[in-house]
Amino acid sequence: MKLNIDSHAVEVPCQACGKKLSQTIGRLKQDPDIKCSCGVTTKIDAPGLRNGIAKAEKSLSDFQRNLSKMFK
Repeated sequence: MKLNIDSHAVEVPCQACGKKLSQTIGRLKQDPDIKCSCGVTTKIDAPGLRNGIAKAEKSLSDFQRNLSKMFK
């Protein structure tokens, strides 16, 4: 089972002023820079984000497989 979380929004605090900046996960995977209205750009670790999503997808797949084995 693959998670489709690209359309989900996450809030990232601005590194300078602390304002909460909302962006979708899909956008952050493509462009990890978020510019705040205060002028500061916050950079997201896009490879780390993709790695975390891949791990979550694998865990969900493993869980689903184990769950289906229990009810056979």
